[in-house]
Amino acid sequence: MPTLFFADLVRETSGATGTGPFALSGAVAGHRRFADVVPGGASFYYSIAGVRHAGEWEVGTGSLDGEGRLVRGAVAASSNGGAPVGFSSGVKTVALTVGAGWLTATDVALAAANAGIAANGAGLSVAGVTIAAQGVAIGAAQAAIAAHDGAIAGKQPISTGHGAATSVDATDSVTLRRGSGWVNAPATALVHQRSGGGFVCAGNLGIGDETPGQRLVVKASSAVDGSAPVVVEIADTQAGTAGWTANAAFAAINFRSSDGSVSGAGVRAQIAATMPATHGGQTDLKFSVSNAALLDRSAVLDTAGRFRPGADNLQTLGMSGFRWSTVYAATGTINTSDAREKQWRGAASAAELRAARRILGELGFFQWHDAIAAKGADGARRHFGVRAQAVWDIMADEGLVDPIDGAGQPGNTPYAFLCFDRWVDADGVWHDRFGVRGDQLALFLIAGLASEVAA
Repeated sequence: MPTLFFADLVRETSGATGTGPFALSGAVAGHRRFADVVPGGASFYYSIAGVRHAGEWEVGTGSLDGEGRLVRGAVAASSNGGAPVGFSSGVKTVALTVGAGWLTATDVALAAANAGIAANGAGLSVAGVTIAAQGVAIGAAQAAIAAHDGAIAGKQPISTGHGAATSVDATDSVTLRRGSGWVNAPATALVHQRSGGGFVCAGNLGIGDETPGQRLVVKASSAVDGSAPVVVEIADTQAGTAGWTANAAFAAINFRSSDGSVSGAGVRAQIAATMPATHGGQTDLKFSVSNAALLDRSAVLDTAGRFRPGADNLQTLGMSGFRWSTVYAATGTINTSDAREKQWRGAASAAELRAARRILGELGFFQWHDAIAAKGADGARRHFGVRAQAVWDIMADEGLVDPIDGAGQPGNTPYAFLCFDRWVDADGVWHDRFGVRGDQLALFLIAGLASEVAA
């Protein structure tokens, strides 16, 4: 029996017909959408019930396709004698449910499992003897380790209660050096081991540095493979992938893969603070993510305190599925409007002006659904604007753009103030969203208003 996905309060409406995939139209009040809950590729029990045609119904297992539609698989029961129903036009409700057949099969499987456990009770007691014997062996190994007083392969661990006292006191710095053993200090020294694990240092700790001047100094002339000088190295366990690199002033942190590769052409991430000007460098802080063009695909906090992209007119701020909620600024944004960079078409056509005047009639107040859910209908703030789909429909009616199809997908448009984004999340579920460029739409509406006043 295949593994099925279950979730509570998942129910949407649909106007789809026939026996094919069902396009879903949005959640019923108090419920959630399939695309927001069901992981990509998951199978689940569904039920479809006609509202306009109450005699049409179907229960079965299905999944979501790449466009977020319900793909009906095996039908368990239906108003068509267990066969797929060719649904008529009109509203239906589509819900994620639990099938009676699945519950029956689960009960049978649980009964069989319980019987097997009861029949094999004696076998479990035999296994218990084996586990006890292994416990004795583990205890002997622990005793052997204790007898060696923590020494492993001739190396003395850092500790407070072992070995002879040294001249190190609580104000000195301590250095750990490869090849020369470990610092061994009395209980009052500045390096000691906690009973629960980990080390405590009351002064400066140097690794590869015999005279550390800071709380922690890690120093090496080169990486293990003899490449460029490296200060700190953190290993990455992902074999076959290049290491990650992060740089700071006078230092570099290399993330090494288990196959031994380190920074180079395959660098996946970089945080770099270049050397101060007094040492021949700059002081910009750079954040880069790319396999190749690190300088172009980066964000830079420069010496003047300005945060900018790595190259001009190449990167966006945010994404379709990762939006900034609010942008606070003392003045408005500056948009490029240089005549030397434009191919000018000229004034709006008669059809465009008609569309602008019709869109003026669509202006109105609205509240966001998520704000109502968080603050209530009385607490959610009222915004003023348009509904992007209404603007699109008016432009299409005037023959200026392709219309929105029955699945809610727009056609082509040459107008930049009409926006539509579609993306897939980490679970493979597709999402889409309409939008407008408010500044351009406002100027377009001003042109329509001016033509109406002139008329």
